[in-house]
Amino acid sequence: MTWAVLKEGWAYRPSLGWYRWTGKRWETIGDATLLAAEIGRFFDAQNWQQRNGGLYAYCQEEMARRCFVPEPFWDSAHYLSFENGVLDTRDNSFHDHGPQFYCTCSLPYAYDLAASCPNWLRYLGQATGEDQQLQQLLRAWCKWILSPKDRTRKSPIEKSLDLVGRKGSGKGTFLDILMQLVGEENCGVSSPDTFSTPEGLGQLIDKKWPSIPTHPAICPESAISTKS
Repeated sequence: MTWAVLKEGWAYRPSLGWYRWTGKRWETIGDATLLAAEIGRFFDAQNWQQRNGGLYAYCQEEMARRCFVPEPFWDSAHYLSFENGVLDTRDNSFHDHGPQFYCTCSLPYAYDLAASCPNWLRYLGQATGEDQQLQQLLRAWCKWILSPKDRTRKSPIEKSLDLVGRKGSGKGTFLDILMQLVGEENCGVSSPDTFSTPEGLGQLIDKKWPSIPTHPAICPESAISTKS
């Protein structure tokens, strides 16, 4: 009975634990404390007086078994979530938000097929000195970071982009734009050491972009780094 009531809002992911549906994306909650609270509220609503730790444990185990979602279903290589729905990149069809897509990231703006980007294009022209090849590189970099990835195989691109130039030449502006495109909650703060340990990589789970802050100890003033 507990599962029948709570199943639409909860999912169990192998090795990572519980996720809760927010209405637009699945959000990790870490341990099962919030789930236990939900189960407790369900018990209260049913006016169940006889309850103990064993009953809570049984309900949580049963929920985990029934809400188990295999890893390949999470963050598909085909779905990109926006503020107003989910884009299927295979055929460009657009759908209402739904838990069945298992997206853990959602971009913080609406998808608009007819949108134009005059300010972005103007910035690229100014920052690159109208260098068309460099503009294409920066646009491709943004597209690659935003695009959903096939996590069942090794990434074909594992690169960092180093932006080198004098102060005030647009490096920081580019990172600010990229941050707004991705959304702060979809960014993970990293350093060069982050990618060398399992713990560091674990901090980037469900993140679209591991940004490297422009701290003097990490990057000199004339260079900024971003990873794909």
